[in-house]
Amino acid sequence: MTSSKAKYEPFRFKQFLVHHDLCSMKVGVDGVLLGAWADVGSCKNILDVGTGSGLIALMLAQRNSLAKIHAIDIDDSAFQQAQINFNLSPWKENITLHKGDFFAFECEEKFDLIISNPPYFSNSSLSSDSSRNIARHNITFSLEKLISKAKNLLNPHGKLCFIYPFESLKEVEALSNKMHLSIKKLTLVKPSASKSPKRMMVEITKEFNVQRNENELLIESSTNEFSLEYKTLTKDFYLKF
Repeated sequence: MTSSKAKYEPFRFKQFLVHHDLCSMKVGVDGVLLGAWADVGSCKNILDVGTGSGLIALMLAQRNSLAKIHAIDIDDSAFQQAQINFNLSPWKENITLHKGDFFAFECEEKFDLIISNPPYFSNSSLSSDSSRNIARHNITFSLEKLISKAKNLLNPHGKLCFIYPFESLKEVEALSNKMHLSIKKLTLVKPSASKSPKRMMVEITKEFNVQRNENELLIESSTNEFSLEYKTLTKDFYLKF
């Protein structure tokens, strides 16, 4: 059984440290996958929605030190946590943190990339922790609202990237078509070769009717170790790779 001390121990990556004792959502595979997968090479302006501990914003700052990154969270504890982590990082001058509701967020600049590891639980039981409920359950943060708001904040060639349960693929496709957007890149995340996809990483672009690039990513190999593709994707971050 994991001790409370171990549960809240800072997570050490190769170039930065993430404290996650204050925020409801801890460092996990979903966030690391998305932060390593999203295409940031040509991005100058990036927005991380629901930044939590600031993990994804920090990963993107490491991958593109020239980008101007905005991060936003509505939760007081998450805002405090992200502020601590950004100030301790080598990229504190590159990241601007906002406290507030993404759906009310306005910015003069348009973004090349909007990225989010959004809440997606809809049918599971709520906890007594309201911050955890906001971080994990789509009570006020629907996928449709995310895509619609992102469309308004992206520049003409901008893209929205997020990780979500694979079972919602049809919903993502329907919403993209409804809003005249395109799924440009789709990676299906499988726990192992013998299991069905549990997550999907999606890149949606404002360029309509573009060709979709689709692939799969295995987390574990047949020997119950991390797969080579997972290690390759995350090798610049995890200390053990």
